[in-house]
Amino acid sequence: MIDGSEKACFAVTEPNTRASNTTQLKTRARGREADRYGRQYGQKVWISTAQVAHKILLLAFATTPTGSR
Repeated sequence: MIDGSEKACFAVTEPNTRASNTTQLKTRARGREADRYGRQYGQKVWISTAQVAHKILLLAFATTPTGSR
């Protein structure tokens, strides 16, 4: 990415939150042993440069299988 051959985007903003307030994130990430990337549950409404990005940084709270942070 440093040489410009790949572009990244950031998925932060969610519905019903002010601007990009990360303290109010509703999106959750949950890992599984069989899936090294885990699963994300939630919605993002604005992702800058998503249409040209090769990689994405998605902000989410990580939860355990019991749902605690």
